[in-house]
Amino acid sequence: MSSEFVFDIFDLVCSGHSTFNSILARQIPFELVPENDNVNCDVIIPHKGDDFYLNVLLKFIHSRGLNILIGLDGGLNSDTATIIKTKFSEAKYYNFEPSPVGPYVVRNRLIDEGENELIFFQDSDDLPCTDRFSTLSRFILNNHAQYCGSHEIQMDYEKKTLRAIRYPLNVKDALKVGMGHSLLHPSAVILRKAFYLCNRLSEERTFGNDTKFLYYSYFYLDKILNINQFLYIRRIRPDSLTTSPNTVIGSPARIHLMKNLTRDFCLGKLSKLDIEESWLSFQATKIDVSITKL
Repeated sequence: MSSEFVFDIFDLVCSGHSTFNSILARQIPFELVPENDNVNCDVIIPHKGDDFYLNVLLKFIHSRGLNILIGLDGGLNSDTATIIKTKFSEAKYYNFEPSPVGPYVVRNRLIDEGENELIFFQDSDDLPCTDRFSTLSRFILNNHAQYCGSHEIQMDYEKKTLRAIRYPLNVKDALKVGMGHSLLHPSAVILRKAFYLCNRLSEERTFGNDTKFLYYSYFYLDKILNINQFLYIRRIRPDSLTTSPNTVIGSPARIHLMKNLTRDFCLGKLSKLDIEESWLSFQATKIDVSITKL
């Protein structure tokens, strides 16, 4: 069986073109853990672009106990209106203007609107595994952590391959010795108090502020972990912020940002720089943002 064939079958499921609406990713050997259906948490979803992805995502989110908040950064079109009025009316929708305000502005404002101790991030073009919310909720609370991610299944649409991507289990230990990509932001859950302790996500650009937030949180949070499970499915697709020419990984803008974040993070670990006076500090958007609950 070719890797492209496996990719095509998986993509068929993840595009909603089947009767399946649940995905579990298991390692061998695996432990059967009873799922808790009553997870009280906020799920924060910024959305811009093709409503096809949002439609599919909501098919795969089972909303028992979930407070789903969706921020529309691009206006309300007829497809989104149909989603709101019929299939997924239990979610809370907010329209952001003027567009684009960027995903970090949307996340911050939706979190302000939330109500639960646990805050889950989720990108609208990705998918959660069925047990993501219950498993990661149990993990962060049982381990007395403040910020937790997971491993990911990565769908690469250019190469038509699936990849299992692992992350270090102790994120703070990993960041002590290197600058690697140690936590996937949209796969993560964070305590509400921890999010505000870290001064929220910076808003001055549309990319890279998740890495900035992680580096900043290193200095303010005691315990940042990744669960040793695959709970998140991420699409690497054309026309996303990580693949578009101006913001692709390796673009001049990304290189410039990472150079400055890396320098200040290293200086901060050596106690040679005040973090609040560095590139890691919070910067608010200069856009006069208007939010309407739909």
